Amino acid sequence: AKAALQVHESELKILKQVETTETRKYESLMSSYQQSQQSLEEKANKVVELKQSIPEMKTEIATKSAEVEKLNKEERNLSVQCSKLKDEINERSRNMQSQRSNDKVLDFLMRQKMEGKIPGILGRLGNLGGIDAKYDVAISTAAGGRLDNIVTDNYDTAAEAIAALKKYNVGRATFITLEKIEHLRREACSTIDTPENVPRLYDLVKVEDDRVRTAFYFALRNTLVGTDLEQGTRIAYGRQRYRVVTLGGEMIELTGTMSGGGRTALRGKMGTQVRTKTAESADTSSSSQSALEDMQIRAEELQTRINYCQEQQGRLEREVQTLQITLQRNEAEYKRLDVSIKSLEQQMASNLKQCNIQREKMLKKTTDEGAVKSREAQIETSKEELEEALSAEQVMSSQIEEIQAQYNDLRNENVKPVEAKIKKTTTQIEKLSANIRSMNVALSSAERNIEKITKSNNNLTENIKTAEEKLRTLNEQRQRFQEHKEDLEKAEEEAAEAIENAKSQSSDLKKQIDEITKQENQRNIDRIEMETKVQNVKAIVDRLVKVEIPAHQAELKPLKLNDIPGQTEPLIPLKELTEEELNAEPIADMRYKATVLEEELSKKPNLNCIKEFNEKRNVYLDRVRVLEDITSKRNEMRDKYEEVRKRRYKEFMDGFAIITHKLKEMYQMITQGGDAELELVDSMDPFTEGVNFTVRPPKKSWKYISNLSGGEKTLSSLALVFALHYYKP
Repeated sequence: AKAALQVHESELKILKQVETTETRKYESLMSSYQQSQQSLEEKANKVVELKQSIPEMKTEIATKSAEVEKLNKEERNLSVQCSKLKDEINERSRNMQSQRSNDKVLDFLMRQKMEGKIPGILGRLGNLGGIDAKYDVAISTAAGGRLDNIVTDNYDTAAEAIAALKKYNVGRATFITLEKIEHLRREACSTIDTPENVPRLYDLVKVEDDRVRTAFYFALRNTLVGTDLEQGTRIAYGRQRYRVVTLGGEMIELTGTMSGGGRTALRGKMGTQVRTKTAESADTSSSSQSALEDMQIRAEELQTRINYCQEQQGRLEREVQTLQITLQRNEAEYKRLDVSIKSLEQQMASNLKQCNIQREKMLKKTTDEGAVKSREAQIETSKEELEEALSAEQVMSSQIEEIQAQYNDLRNENVKPVEAKIKKTTTQIEKLSANIRSMNVALSSAERNIEKITKSNNNLTENIKTAEEKLRTLNEQRQRFQEHKEDLEKAEEEAAEAIENAKSQSSDLKKQIDEITKQENQRNIDRIEMETKVQNVKAIVDRLVKVEIPAHQAELKPLKLNDIPGQTEPLIPLKELTEEELNAEPIADMRYKATVLEEELSKKPNLNCIKEFNEKRNVYLDRVRVLEDITSKRNEMRDKYEEVRKRRYKEFMDGFAIITHKLKEMYQMITQGGDAELELVDSMDPFTEGVNFTVRPPKKSWKYISNLSGGEKTLSSLALVFALHYYKP
């Protein structure tokens, strides 16, 4: 009934399967179409938003970029103004600082001028003029200390200034009086033609008071300025000699001497502008101070504005960068959405078409209602039959359970004891099997031991002789037994005849016959045993003669007696026994000797050690010869090394003596009275500790060269170099 019900349900399912499948396809297509429509609407809304936001973002970027450009221009203008203002502030500060000079002499004299006590003082020469910063090193080097001289209008002013310095004990000063150098006015106002059109240093100086020009001409004269030393050399040593100074501070005098070099060049003797005004007063100084403070305040305001512009510019640039990144992302998103919308529209048209086609298919695939009702009726009938069958099955199940209970009771009473016995018997069988396996293992071990004992039988020769003797004895016994057998057979025949003739005789005779029969049987058994032993002995002898004896002989052939080092007695050769000697040798003695030999052989001495000893001895002798050769070569090299070392020491000491002598002469000649000495730190081995160079400059004590001044070190080194060149040019 259950199978019939399943069949009817399967038939109904098959009838409805086509309609269900088509309906599901239609629902799936409709769901996909609706999802695409919803996604299209969302993307269209997103596109509308992007269309509105992209132009706004472009406008905002343009506005902020214009603001950035505006701030950038303003910052550049302010930076230029601030830079010019700071340069002017620095220049004025330097001028004021120069006026408030740290030189107490100049400060004292300028204070005397300000107070009107010595009005004829014009000021320090370097402060009365200005020059481009490019020529700072050149004029500081060419004018030298004259730029620090004090300029006065006449001799009397200079005399008053000197008297004031003496009176107040301020210090010393050098003065240039304009009236004493007035004769240089015409030369100062004239121009000259220069080689290669290089400038005259005097022409580069800017002054405000024309009176001080002669003072600058007095300090500089016709000194020319060259770009570098090469150009300066060409100009100075041309057809007409000139005094030349380079931009780097190298100086070539009219006499031809040249100076320059050093780590730092002389600079800062003159500023780029006139520092000291010849008609300046204290009021002017105070007004300059207030103007300087106003300029500093203005510079701070400009710097503040520049910082604000930079901050705003940085903020706007970051905002513009963020907006540009967002704009690029939105434009890419807009393009992607546009492509996606077009794709979705095409997909939706295709999905709608498929939905319509599927709907028509679904309507065509309608199931036959009559067949469905018929199958449903059959299913209801099968269900009723199935219920009846299930009730009958329950009744049968209850009966089966009762029978099963009865069976279990009978099994508990009868079968379980038997199963216990079977289980016990099985356990005993397993134990016996385990014992059998262990006995088989023991048997295998015994067989292996037997094989080992058989293989280790080294007294084969003695056993062969014993077996031959036994064989002869057994043959004799066999002959005797054969004769005795024949006698017994004859006696048996006679007895048989007698038995046949006298069957009715007494029982004593019958007992004798039985006893004789037993003896005969026993003799037959003994004969069979003897024959079996003889056959076994023959097989052993054959195996020994054919297999084992040749094998042992083959093993003995390569063996030889080795000479033992240190043994003077000759070796006893192996003794070979003849047939008579072997027969005369007692078996017991032979077995004892064999046992002793087996015990000695069980120790298994390493016979290869003699060969290895001979090989090692040969290697040792070879290495001893090599060692002797190396030792002789080492001794030769040691002798050569000693010879070279002695020659090196002798040559070094000869050269050292010559260099020391010449060093003394050279240093005395250079210094006109000094002395120099080279001393060995270790006279026994001059190459380990080195040499001490001691010098005694003129009118001084002995000193190491490391404790001398720079010039003294130079003279000492020159003397040593000349001494070395004398020894080895």
